[in-house]
Formats: sequence, structure tokens, C-alpha cells
Amino acid sequence: MSVYRRILCASVLFVLLPLLAACRNGPTEPTTIVNPALREIRIDTAALRPFGALVVYAVPADPTFKIRPHDRIPISVRTSAGDVETVMLKSRYCRTADGAEYACDVFYAGLQGGDHAEQLQPYLAEIPARYTWIPSDRRAAAIQILSGSLEDAMGRAQKWPGVRWVERSGFAYIQGGPPQSAASAFAGAIAFDVAGAALGDGHVQARLGEEIVIEYRQPDGTILNHAKVF
Repeated sequence: MSVYRRILCASVLFVLLPLLAACRNGPTEPTTIVNPALREIRIDTAALRPFGALVVYAVPADPTFKIRPHDRIPISVRTSAGDVETVMLKSRYCRTADGAEYACDVFYAGLQGGDHAEQLQPYLAEIPARYTWIPSDRRAAAIQILSGSLEDAMGRAQKWPGVRWVERSGFAYIQGGPPQSAASAFAGAIAFDVAGAALGDGHVQARLGEEIVIEYRQPDGTILNHAKVF
């Protein structure tokens, strides 16, 4: 296993109990909007980058709640510049047939010697996908798919010029297993651009210094929110 792959897998600290839901939902498959009570929603600030993604994570108030494969949880997004979009959350974690857990919509790509991750940017739209993390030497990248099958996305990426390897985003366990509060979790993503607002185009646009706010209406009508300044 490459140094990158060991570091990337070991650096992930969030862990969950195995989920039985499949994670191959395509963009045209029917979905059902669900409205569970949530304890927390938050933005992954590391993914807010040029050609990046607005990635939203959530934790249910009831740790025994299980989301079904076609269920989606809508999270409203607005910026101080006037952009308004919606991110749909689903199960964050999946498992392989042999029980290995991984992030449903994230994979890693490693580059040949002398190549760098930014050269993959022209190919991301064909998945579609966005970068969420690139190391300082730019020899690998974490890539978030925005729709479709992770396996299909990885198959496409393996054929891109300069790509040496691709693999799922695995998770390391701490002693005692995952905390009870992480028995379930959800995630969703939308393309993020460093640009002026374009209302309702399926991308979140923001410039430096602008605020990004995510909101969720709980079943009792109260609003759960979280904000970050880009």
C-alpha cells in the first residue's frame, strides 16, 4: 500500500456502525424526502476550495434512526451574497460485501511521478465530481462524487491520464469502536465555485469573506443552522 493510502485512510477519524443500505443510487432513481430530527449539521470547511464542494454532514437526534437507500434529507443553503441552493443528504457510510466500511461518495486518486492533482480538474465534470482535499505535494486527491455510482466514478478515474491508482475512502477504528453518537450519520454535497452568486444553478458560489449558512427545518418546526465565513 502506498504511503498516501496509509496516511489518507489513517487520517479519517469519524467512524460509524455498519450500514446495510446500498450506495449505488443513480441521479434518475426515485427518491423520498424524509424529515428526521437532527442533532447537528455542519459544513466541511476543508472542501471549500476552487473546484471544490460544499459538503454537509449531519447526525440524527435518535442514534438508532436508519435512512433507507432512496431517502433524502433536504438542507437549505444560502450565502450572504444571495445564492440559494439545496443539498440532499443520504447515508454517509457504506460497506463492501466483505464488511469493509467506506465513505459512500468519496474516493482517492494517486498520480504518476511528476504529475499533479490539479491536472485532473478538466475530467471531474464527466463523473460529476469535485476535489475535497489535495496534499501539499499534489500527488494525490480526495474526490467527492456529486451523483451516480462510486464504482462507476472510480472506473472512469482509473482511465484518466496520469492516474496511477484509485481506491475507496476507508476508515480507521479507535479502541472500543465508534461512539454511540455516531451510530448513524448522513452526508451530501453540491459543487462549490469561488465566484459571484448565481441563484438556483445547482452550484454554491461564494467569494472570500462571504458567509455560507446551512439550515434544516426540524419536525417540530424549529430551525437548526450552521454558518461559515469563506
